[in-house]
Amino acid sequence: MITRFSLLMLLSTVSIILSTTAEDAVRPSFLPKKLEDFRGKKMDSSELAGKYIGLYFSASWCAPCRAFTPKLKEFRNTHFEDGFEVVLVNFDRSNTDKRRYIRNAGMEWPSVPGARRKTSKTLSEAYQVKGYPTLIILDPRGNVVTRDGVEAVMMEPETVFEQWQQIETP
Repeated sequence: MITRFSLLMLLSTVSIILSTTAEDAVRPSFLPKKLEDFRGKKMDSSELAGKYIGLYFSASWCAPCRAFTPKLKEFRNTHFEDGFEVVLVNFDRSNTDKRRYIRNAGMEWPSVPGARRKTSKTLSEAYQVKGYPTLIILDPRGNVVTRDGVEAVMMEPETVFEQWQQIETP
């Protein structure tokens, strides 16, 4: 027999599950809920739903990163309207260094909040990042399309985004 208390508990549990599911459906689950835009203002990662994401693991002290960033900027600007966005995962020593790097390089894409934070380290471990720069390309569902985004953007900037869109991921 269902008591009034049991029924209330069941309904509140279903309500929590439904509200969580609805939120996660519009937010890329592989990203933290809050990101920072290129000005440092908080933004919701749900703004990136439905896009291909390039997780860009980088730092200002990394010379190869500084050399690659202009190429990535050009690539991102070319394919932004096609549904491609970059998210910076930064490993600078401080948030001040990160902000300066973003400003000096003209990065107009979101970033994981802070520098060398737990979230950045967790993403780096999850995607098995071995060095910088690394660009992991994810499809709109969060599946890895390629771990070799740096090489692809350098070698085939005109055609590689269309190739990524054709890849069937599980």
